[in-house]
Amino acid sequence: MWIFGTITQSLTQSSHKKNQIAFDLWDSLENLFRDNKDAKAMSLDQQLCNITQGDSIINAYYTRIKNLIDLLENIEFFVPEKNTVNYAINGLNPRFDDIASILRHRNQFPTLLETRSILALEEQTMNQLQNRLVTSTHHDNSLSPTILNVQHTNNNHNSRDFHGNNNSRGGRYGTQNIRGGRNNHGGGHGNQYNNKN
Repeated sequence: MWIFGTITQSLTQSSHKKNQIAFDLWDSLENLFRDNKDAKAMSLDQQLCNITQGDSIINAYYTRIKNLIDLLENIEFFVPEKNTVNYAINGLNPRFDDIASILRHRNQFPTLLETRSILALEEQTMNQLQNRLVTSTHHDNSLSPTILNVQHTNNNHNSRDFHGNNNSRGGRYGTQNIRGGRNNHGGGHGNQYNNKN
């Protein structure tokens, strides 16, 4: 019952036989997992060698690497840690190129855990810088509509002044029209000039 409780339903169906004792079930499962061990090891090692980060965060990337290492160790295939670190560095997202170059040329090659810690800190620093840039850009953009609105208001004010409409002077003195070189200040003065002529 303990074995059945720790394996999947599909494994239970493929390994269980009538009147089977615990030792026989265990032996059957072991043979199943170790079947074609070399072929499985080559496939998993190839996946580890070609692993890439893509858009994953560092922690998720290293979780995938650790899972592959555990699967290889389960079939007694051990990858040297230096090789694993190389695979991890080579598969990093291009934005980690600078720190990857530093890690490759260290006098003492880092362990997998040290590499993970260094890259996680670098990722945190880059995210903080990105957040500052986004906040700064958002702040600058929020000021732009106010500036444009002030300029538009000033332009409208100047336009009313030029035509003499709807401003303080127009309200007090009327409009100023130029006809034939003569200035007429309001309708009354224009009529007086015409009557004299």
